[in-house]
Amino acid sequence: PYVVSGTIEVAKGATLTIEKGTEVEFAPGAKIVVNGELQVLGTADDAVVMTAAQTASSTAMSKGYWGGIVFNDSSIDAKVTNGAYVSGSIIRNAVIRFGSGIVCTDASPYLDSNQITYNTVGIDVEGTAYSAGGLVMSASDASDNSSLVPVYIVNNTLSDNNLGININRNNGRSYVTTPGGYSYIGNRYVTAYVTGNSVNSNT
Repeated sequence: PYVVSGTIEVAKGATLTIEKGTEVEFAPGAKIVVNGELQVLGTADDAVVMTAAQTASSTAMSKGYWGGIVFNDSSIDAKVTNGAYVSGSIIRNAVIRFGSGIVCTDASPYLDSNQITYNTVGIDVEGTAYSAGGLVMSASDASDNSSLVPVYIVNNTLSDNNLGININRNNGRSYVTTPGGYSYIGNRYVTAYVTGNSVNSNT
């Protein structure tokens, strides 16, 4: 196995590809931070395994042992056509356990057919970058952002995590104050497609 002792940063313009059958073990707090493109390309018969370092004692082997996989805003979003992955960041057929899970902060990788177990949060989708910036006083000052790309979470198994899936991403709408309260303007955008997943036995 590959042993990661610190933080791996996938820089802007760079691609890290992890091929099928690869096993990656992470020391305490070690993680992958994606500012470029990450492709984890396991198969149904030969998964990629990402887990805690086997040198850890059995008592130390716990949720959040390693820092997980963090996709930042600058990471390459997945390109999807009719629900099917075409290109960009992807994690497919991976076993991810004993970490902090997968965090997408204004980022949209394609997450497909993974086994995500014993993490603090299996998949955490966060983001505010597509907001108009909060409260605006007139419609002419507001602008919605149609560049939001939804994250695809499909056919994954999430079990025995503290939290299975958390989605807390702004949907791109702006709003104005009116005598009756807030009035939303512009179009809403889909922030996530969640389909075909098995979510069970999470705390």
